[in-house]
Formats: sequence, C-alpha cells, structure tokens
Amino acid sequence: MRFLAASIALAACAPSRPAPGDTTALGRALGALRRSVVGERSAPETMTVAMRRDSLRLGTRGGSPPFAHGATRDSSPPYHSSADRIPTTADSAYGDPADWPTRVIPFTSTTAPAITIWLGDTLRLDAPPVPDGTPPSIARDLRWTSMEPSVATVAAGTVTPRAPGTASIVAWRRVGETVTPLVVRPAIRGRVVAADDSPVRARVVARVGRWTDSAWTGPGGWFVLRPDRPLDGAATVRVVPDDPAIHAAALDDTPLDRLADVDVVLLPTRWRIAAGTYAGTTVPIRPSIASSRLRDALRLWHLARVGRGGAPDAGEAVGWAAERLPLKLAFDHDARGGPIARADSVAFWRAAEQLQRDLGMSVFVPATVPAGDADFAGIVVTLDPRIRAEGLTTAGWNGDGDLYDAVVAMRTRALLADPGVVTHELLHALGVGHAPYGLPSVMHPVGDASTTRATAEDVAYAQLLYAVRARSRTGRTLVGIESADESAPARRP
Repeated sequence: MRFLAASIALAACAPSRPAPGDTTALGRALGALRRSVVGERSAPETMTVAMRRDSLRLGTRGGSPPFAHGATRDSSPPYHSSADRIPTTADSAYGDPADWPTRVIPFTSTTAPAITIWLGDTLRLDAPPVPDGTPPSIARDLRWTSMEPSVATVAAGTVTPRAPGTASIVAWRRVGETVTPLVVRPAIRGRVVAADDSPVRARVVARVGRWTDSAWTGPGGWFVLRPDRPLDGAATVRVVPDDPAIHAAALDDTPLDRLADVDVVLLPTRWRIAAGTYAGTTVPIRPSIASSRLRDALRLWHLARVGRGGAPDAGEAVGWAAERLPLKLAFDHDARGGPIARADSVAFWRAAEQLQRDLGMSVFVPATVPAGDADFAGIVVTLDPRIRAEGLTTAGWNGDGDLYDAVVAMRTRALLADPGVVTHELLHALGVGHAPYGLPSVMHPVGDASTTRATAEDVAYAQLLYAVRARSRTGRTLVGIESADESAPARRP
C-alpha cells in the first residue's frame, strides 16, 4: 500500500503542469499497483523495450498463442490496447489502468466436442465465452488458428475444409483457449444436366465399398451425398433420370476426388440436328455407340483418361476447344510421298467444304505451316507411302480432353481426291472415332465405296459431342456415356 499512498501524495502535490519526471514517477506508481493485482512479471535485461512490451502484452500464464509455435494464425488484425500508445517506460508496458483485470484470472484450456464436416461445406464456430472480470480489450483480442491448415483453414471463426483428415481449431485469448476437434470427410456432390445444359431431375446412387447412399437432384440439378464413415477406394455412381427422353448412366471406378465437385452430363435418347444439310432430322442416340468398351474399339467418341482409380473411360469427351475453331488446316509440301500439287489441294478442300456444310458449322480455315515450326496448332495433311491403310490420322489431347494437334496422312496422292477417305480422316481429326457396322456411317473401319460423305448419324453424334464439350468445365465434367438402364426411368420417392 505504500506505493498507492506515494502515488496519491504525488498527485495531490503535483503542479498544474507536471514535469516529465513527475509523469514518470506516476507511471512507476501505477505499474506497481498493477503488479500487486496481477502478479510480478519481468523481462531479461538484454531485451529491447519494444520486445518487452509485446511479450508482456501477449504473455499469459498459459504461454504464447498457438501460432507462435509453428501453426498458422488467423489473417484478421489483432486488437491493440492503449499500452501501444503509452511512453515506453518499464511500467507503462503494462498498459492503460482501464484495461487491467479486476481480479487474478488464471489461464484455462478447454476442449469442445468434436465436429464432422464434409468437403464443400463451411462451418461457423461461435466465439468462446470469457471469464467474469475480463477487460474488454482482452475479450476482443480473439485469435483463430488451425493446427492442420492442409486439412482445414479458419478465418474469423469460419472453417473451410481442404482435404479429408482430422484437424484442431483453436480460439485463443490471453485468458484461455478453446480447442475444437474436426473430422473432415469427402462428399459426393455436383450437378446433373442434359446436353443442352438444362438441369435434370434424377436419382443419384453412389457406392464405395460397403457404403451406399442415394439422393434426388434438387433445383438446378444439384445433389450432395455426405458419407457417415471414412471412405477408401473408388466409387460407382448410377444416375437414373426421371425423364424417359434422357439416358441413364453409370460411372464406374471413379476416384472420390473427381466426385467432390462434378457435372454429370446425360445423353438424350434422340438428337435433332439443328443446322447443316440434315437440319430437322432426328437421330436415335445410343450411349454404347457414342463410347463403348468393345475389344474392337468401335466408338464414335474418345474420353480423356482420369489417370487415377483405374477408370479409363470416366473422363471428358475429346475434341477441340471452342475458341480454337475454325481449325487451321495446312499441307506438308515436304512430305515423304512427294509434294502436294495445287490440284490435290483443291480436291481435298472440296471434300472438306462438303463436310462443313453437312455439319452446319465452320470447322476449317486454310493455313500454311511456317518453315521449321514444330508447334503448329492445327491439322497438317501429309503423304506417307509407308502406312498400310489408305489414310491414318494421329492426334494428341491433354487430360481435360482438349485436342492440341492432328496429322492426317494419306498413302498416295490420288487419295487426296477421294471424298470418302478425306471425310473419314477429317472426322478423326475432329475427335470422332470409328462407328460399328450396324450404323450408317462414313466412319466404318473399312470404308464402303458407296459412302462418300458424312451421314445424318455421323452429323448427329458429332454435333452432340461438341454440345457436351460446350457444357464441360475443366476437371469437373463426367459424361454419362455408359448406360445403366436405357429402358426404365427412375421412380419418384
């Protein structure tokens, strides 16, 4: 109490404008009074004043905040008390007397009940209560920290899961901390749409190991399945639409990370050609023809491999990106089979222009390959007498199904004027594969001399291919090309 009496006496005897020394003495007296309430604290003599101020302001009986030991801290700015604005004396480092506790408050650590959260969801945690008598400045100085930021992050109490696993979210104050354990699990969520991007009412059934769950799509075609247990392995998903005019689909052996945010595009049972030579014609669509897993590789579409989970045909349809159309088409005048004459080019372009009219879209534009350019992004036509077939097209695409180049090789110069062979190879260059022999098509593996141009079936499947690609989003779209049940629509719950 002698310090309190000294401070009162000093205040009573002080002149109207205190000298600097008097102010320092008052600060020392007030610091001594605070030490009598909250306990003695000291800092090493070698520590700077600024460092001592920070350690005293943040240090508690519970130690440093969790981010001081390697965890990531909340990005929101911390609260700064009025101690930051007091002259830097040893006693003023204790802060404004208005911020002092009214009693000694021990540091407490509590653990909240564990919470389960699924990828794609967010969670808002409430601020933990503070003990009675806590100064407002300390109550406001709340810091959120994730001890496992690769699994979940937190900002101002809002938790965002990042990957399956476990994490701890810490809410820290100078008077205590609350730890909330988290369990993050994968979810199967996405949107079911038709080839025209309209939402589809459908029942989605997923199976991973012994776990099975189902849900109906809601507004906009969105759905979500939240497993109640940890999942390990690839998933099988069946999508059965309520509309009999849309094919059902099955996605087999699909990695769970591909199903965290996915668009499932279902194919129609019939496609009406909107433009071109066959405009107004309606063609039946069979997913098994669009892309099947037959050993003879008769499929009109190719699908990008997802590269994981052993699912070779669960990716996006292969084709050119819309911004790349029309494609540059050039002739290789230094081909192994000799130069390509002007008459050969004219005959080739005659067949190419007929294909564009049949498709109802501009697909090709003349171009020249610059000398020494190995990165020509388009279609190159060349002569190669070494090939056995009449024509051979090679193309490359990335993991998202985007074609980036194609080479059309003809065995002889005479074949450059054969409209059936030219049309066949150009459709290959556009991403179209071989057709089964039961379908009228110019895309049979062995050509029919009577078919010299694309058929209505060729046009329908090619237009549908690019309609599906127009609705694709990189890394999200899975095309429902494998039929689960072509005859029975889903039943309403």
